[in-house]
Amino acid sequence: LQQNTYANIINRGLWLLNVSIFFLQFHLFDFMPRQGIEQFSLITGFHLIEHISVEKQLWVLKEMFRLLMPGGMVILETPNPENVTVGSCNFYIDPTHLRPLPQQLLHFYALQAGFASPVIARLNRQTVGTPLQLMREDEPGAALYNQLVELIAARLMQAPDYALIAFKPPSPTIEMLNAIAAINNSNDSFVLPASDMAFKKKKHKRSSAGKSNKRKK
Repeated sequence: LQQNTYANIINRGLWLLNVSIFFLQFHLFDFMPRQGIEQFSLITGFHLIEHISVEKQLWVLKEMFRLLMPGGMVILETPNPENVTVGSCNFYIDPTHLRPLPQQLLHFYALQAGFASPVIARLNRQTVGTPLQLMREDEPGAALYNQLVELIAARLMQAPDYALIAFKPPSPTIEMLNAIAAINNSNDSFVLPASDMAFKKKKHKRSSAGKSNKRKK
């Protein structure tokens, strides 16, 4: 990345009254230091930070903080190593990926760079499959089965990506935080509650099978 590629990471936009948004393509490490402070309202990096060496990651966050206007926002999306398949296998399909970034580490970087109210939003969970369903607690084996469902949902079927969303002080509005919370809620749980209908169907099948056995006898 640093030697021979370009990063399409900076969306430069004036506030809502100005509809002009410029998409700039520059060499990341050459472009950012040349810019004056507080020039951008939004900086995004989609699947970028995992291509940058550990030594440079905090520097990148600090530079983004310097370039943002007060109240400006940074969004950094990256593969989510909470998902075991992503963290142990799929991440390395791209040979230019250096290492997965745990959510806690990117959150820490944001705080160290000076950002206020950094939020982690899990993304794209709908791509991992169909939500799992719990058993009723009064069904045989439900305790063990439900533990396994929660474990599988949390690791094997976790959201494959996440985004750091952070703001340069002052803190974001309640509306903005609520919008981020809505994204999180849509990706938070991949486990459905136990269904009474499913339990009744199983019970009906068992009772039907018992009656047929009695008739045979």
